[in-house]
Amino acid sequence: MPDLTMTAAAADKRATFRRMHDSGFFILPNAWDAGSAVRLTDAGFKAIASTSSRTQPARARSRTRAPSTSCSAS
Repeated sequence: MPDLTMTAAAADKRATFRRMHDSGFFILPNAWDAGSAVRLTDAGFKAIASTSSRTQPARARSRTRAPSTSCSAS
């Protein structure tokens, strides 16, 4: 059975996120990829949401690209 004990760092992040709700509302931006997550963090957001529905199109494109072909002269 996996160990489900929360680490101290995770517990601190959870408590911080919970305190953000105390004011009644806050803005929770949604990052589309790692670059936008970094920019949102740099902009001062304390929490950032993520969603597979926004990142999936990027993954799908990379999977459906035709493989590059190379020709070699013999």
